[in-house]
Amino acid sequence: MMKFDCEVEAYSHFRSKVGLDKYVEKLLERISASFGYVNLVGFSIGASAIWRLSDHQALSKVSGAILFYSSQIRDYVKIDFIFPTRLIFPAMEPQFSVLEVMQKLKQKELVEVHHSTYLHGFMNLHSRSYNAEAYAKYKQIVCNTPFNDPIYKGFN
Repeated sequence: MMKFDCEVEAYSHFRSKVGLDKYVEKLLERISASFGYVNLVGFSIGASAIWRLSDHQALSKVSGAILFYSSQIRDYVKIDFIFPTRLIFPAMEPQFSVLEVMQKLKQKELVEVHHSTYLHGFMNLHSRSYNAEAYAKYKQIVCNTPFNDPIYKGFN
């Protein structure tokens, strides 16, 4: 396992050595090789990779996904989902308008959007934006999500 001193260092390594396209390919391989149904939870770049695959027919075995603060979603808003997905957005992102992206995604079937009051990275213990209260709250939501419920009622 690699060790990084900060998020910036880890993200820089990811961009230069791996990249989103390779990560998406690897994720598709892993999900395709799995047996039975799969539930996905992704954070930041992991959420972006899941998002990029969310219309791929090979993912019919995915029961649902919960994606936290993926800033890359803004570049792929036209994707139509084949599995129920919850998107948890941060309070704001410096690169784009969270509210504009959320507005576009609210219209999609199988997608539920939630605008948190926390910053990007609030679930990451190693992030400057980590928030223990938010972590506890959203951990409960993830643990209590009935992935077999096709629309994830009662999220907000």
